[in-house]
Amino acid sequence: MNISNSIYNTLFISSLSLFVFYAADYLNLMEPEIIESSSNVKYDLKKQEKLLTKTKNAEHHVISNIRYEDYSSKHGQLPNSLKGTIIPVNFQLDEQGHLVITKSIKNLIEYFLSANSEENITIIINRIDEVIHNQLKDPALSEALDVVAQYLNYKDVLTTSETNLSDDQLLAGRQSNYQVMFEYRREIRQNNLSPEIYDAFYSIEDKSDNYTASILKINRDASLSDGDKRNKILEAETLLSEQQQSHKQAQRLQQQVHDEVQTARINGASPDEIFEIRSKAYDAATNERFAIADQKKAEWEDRYQKYVSDRDQISDTDGLSDADKTQEILMLKQAQFNEREQMRVSTLDRISATP
Repeated sequence: MNISNSIYNTLFISSLSLFVFYAADYLNLMEPEIIESSSNVKYDLKKQEKLLTKTKNAEHHVISNIRYEDYSSKHGQLPNSLKGTIIPVNFQLDEQGHLVITKSIKNLIEYFLSANSEENITIIINRIDEVIHNQLKDPALSEALDVVAQYLNYKDVLTTSETNLSDDQLLAGRQSNYQVMFEYRREIRQNNLSPEIYDAFYSIEDKSDNYTASILKINRDASLSDGDKRNKILEAETLLSEQQQSHKQAQRLQQQVHDEVQTARINGASPDEIFEIRSKAYDAATNERFAIADQKKAEWEDRYQKYVSDRDQISDTDGLSDADKTQEILMLKQAQFNEREQMRVSTLDRISATP
């Protein structure tokens, strides 16, 4: 596998720059997504163990839970930045022994690429090659190596292309546009990855990015009324995967229920009525936790209001010096609240005393 050493110097820079350009807008619109750059990737041990345990019983899977301390290679020990991690090896095969392309292959590649600041690209590629050879046999072996070659070539093309585009925009005095950059990146992915690899690695991510670009465009359109924007945002959700659409719908329903609960409380709704409203969006167990939290909150407010009444009565008492009033209020606070609650009460007292 011949990969230019220039990848080591430029790998992931432009993708990280793209994230910086749009992070503020993106994080306000979407749940966190995997960023193209792998230079800051860190793998949580417990999450990986959970994932590997969950998939271990699936048919036609080749899974090897390789811990950092158990890793042995002719290329030497893994870099220090990977200490405490697990190499995420998870290959899925069909009944004929052919590789089923899944995102887990990308995760394996990115795991090793995450150490690109500590190892040169040749060693990284050799480590990936070694793991695959140790885990698979043909035809899956050759197919996995082809996936790696296509992916690394794509990363190289992406880095070079985005750097050139960024330079061209700077020279032309133009500001980067999320929609343009998204379409540019998607085109590079589709042109340099097979349809199977693209679908497994990026189809869901690109749907999310397409949605984000559409929302940004809608929100910046001054010709649209608020109602028009809401309708277009709902239409844009069809760009998302079914799972993401369901998540958005659940979020809207929860917000609607929250607003209904607030209105119902203002109108004096009973706890049972509040419970009934919440049942539109939450299961019985979650609804019960809300009800318990509501009860605790109400009890706290009753206790605090009684304290406030007693505190104000002390403050208005004639014949007591300021020092005596302070001492009496302190004793009142200690009598009615535990140590942790006293800290909260003191904070609320300061807030209420602020003009």
